[in-house]
Amino acid sequence: MAGLEEEWSTLVSDIHFKRYGDALQKLQTIMFSRDAGSMLTARLRVSELLRKTAFSYLKLMAQKSIQDKLNMLQFLLDAFTCTHDRESQLVVRYEALILREFDVRIGPQLNVYIDEWVCFAEDCLNNGFIPNAIKGFDKALLYLDSLNNANQMAEELCKCREKADAIREIRDLAQNMLSADSGMQYLKFYSLMFHFLRSQ
Repeated sequence: MAGLEEEWSTLVSDIHFKRYGDALQKLQTIMFSRDAGSMLTARLRVSELLRKTAFSYLKLMAQKSIQDKLNMLQFLLDAFTCTHDRESQLVVRYEALILREFDVRIGPQLNVYIDEWVCFAEDCLNNGFIPNAIKGFDKALLYLDSLNNANQMAEELCKCREKADAIREIRDLAQNMLSADSGMQYLKFYSLMFHFLRSQ
């Protein structure tokens, strides 16, 4: 994999100088320029290198602007999507949502809405990351609680409470899935999840 290491060093240079488009193109070339037999090995190695590089550069980004951080996270999201590293992709999505939520005072365009948290929770569940899904549902409930405490029309308030009750039931079932190994529990959960997502 010596050739891969050399290719990776040029990609890291692009990341350092925030040439994220060029870095992503190089990553795609590294991933898809190999035969089927070596592609899986390359993908695993690239995912490992990408995680290490991400950790190093995120520490360096601590004092950067919110936009610089979000640009870096978006690159990592695209990169982990390219390498099919679903777990790392979900971690980056969570960090980006938290960052936007924390810095929403900078501008309304950074608002994190309930649908984003519910979508994140659903993707975590579909990939078997139940604790992360619970975090997403908890964030969605906090968002709805803030709406309940705001000045809302009676009809809007009723809809918020109904949605909160539905999310809370799904969240509690997800919590139970961590400790219960019941086929009926899973069936009930996904039935509720399907009904909730299609009713919004």
